[in-house]
Amino acid sequence: GEGLSELEQIRFDALKEWRRNKAKELDTAAFVVFSDRTLRHLASMNPKSKEQLREVYGIGEAKVEAFGTEVLEQLAGME
Repeated sequence: GEGLSELEQIRFDALKEWRRNKAKELDTAAFVVFSDRTLRHLASMNPKSKEQLREVYGIGEAKVEAFGTEVLEQLAGME
């Protein structure tokens, strides 16, 4: 990973897996869900709320509404 701690790398890999499945489910490209840069930022920030999600690079209101709950659940499951 690019400067990620071991735990952050685990989060990043889990988020990539989630993104792959979500993109498949939505029949779209993975980068349309979130970019790698956004996933890296999520992995290092480890947001706990939708308010914190909005501070992540590449996540605006539409992405919070579309994916916020699932992303927060993914991250919470890795504590």
